[in-house]
Amino acid sequence: MAAKRRNWTDSYKICEKLTEEFDDEEKAEDAVLRDENQLSYMRRQREKQLSWEAEMRIQGKDPEAIKAEMQRNRCGCASNSLNMAAEFLENAAKKKDVDAKIKSKSGHGHGHGHGHGDKHECGHSHKHGEKCTKKKQQNFVPPKLTCGYADPATLRKIAEEKKKTPQLSLPEKNRRKMIAVEATQIDGNKFFREGKYEQALAVYERGCLIINGAYGMPDEDWEKMQDAEAKLDLNIALIKIKMEEWSSAIDHCKMSLNIKKKNPKAYYRWAEALIGMAEYDEALKQNGEALRIHPKSQGALAQKQRILDLAKIQEMRAKEQDKIMSEALRNKWGAKKKKKKENVNKTKKEDQKCSE
Repeated sequence: MAAKRRNWTDSYKICEKLTEEFDDEEKAEDAVLRDENQLSYMRRQREKQLSWEAEMRIQGKDPEAIKAEMQRNRCGCASNSLNMAAEFLENAAKKKDVDAKIKSKSGHGHGHGHGHGDKHECGHSHKHGEKCTKKKQQNFVPPKLTCGYADPATLRKIAEEKKKTPQLSLPEKNRRKMIAVEATQIDGNKFFREGKYEQALAVYERGCLIINGAYGMPDEDWEKMQDAEAKLDLNIALIKIKMEEWSSAIDHCKMSLNIKKKNPKAYYRWAEALIGMAEYDEALKQNGEALRIHPKSQGALAQKQRILDLAKIQEMRAKEQDKIMSEALRNKWGAKKKKKKENVNKTKKEDQKCSE
């Protein structure tokens, strides 16, 4: 027995060693493939760089100077470098188009782009051949924000420009949010009537998000927003019932009740979701809450009768199933008992033959 155990242990160690060797070989192959991919990527990037440098030289520009300028202005993130490169290429293309138009319109053979006394790009006129010494006034254009690590002076300029832009007051923002919430109710109801439940759900959820982002409102306006949120939650619950997402429908009914406690419609839809889950006892409880708040509600009374009818049908079906199962068990045990009796009789007959 000890020899068998030792052989099994040795076999396991050999298998484990072979597995480790296979894993090491696989890791080595992955490392080689990774290095090859990296070399291929670096080669492609170098080819792109050489192509760009050649294009710049054809245009009479110094690629090294351009790269140095881009390096000075970059913040260190890849997105900023891409933005700068895109802006540079766009400006180069625009300048190329402008130069071509000026060259086609110019009547001078030496490529001068304006007539005597014409206004130059600097915004004033001068004689032909006279150099412009006045610097062109440039408006500040905020750079594209990327990672946030920008030059402090640039950030100060951006902040100053932002101050000049008129900002909405908090009451005005809240007024617009209330209008937007009302619009979500109207648009969502329209989609629901058309049977577009997915679109209606998205609109209702958008309304809830707007309400959750509101603050600093007067009490009267805040109560209106709370009532709107309770209605939106119930609308979402109704859509979830239509989509047969019962648990989610119940969750939204509870959300609505957290805002507005005595709302019979929330209990009614909660009961509807439970009906969909065939939990009729629980559905009857929630229906009872709806009738307690609004005893004369025709919808709740009809729902109660429907629950009772469905519960009766469920009970009848359960009894039928019990009857079928009982019959099947009786037949099964009867067959076993009959077979056992036959075996006993057969054994008795054999014993009698042996005694004779």
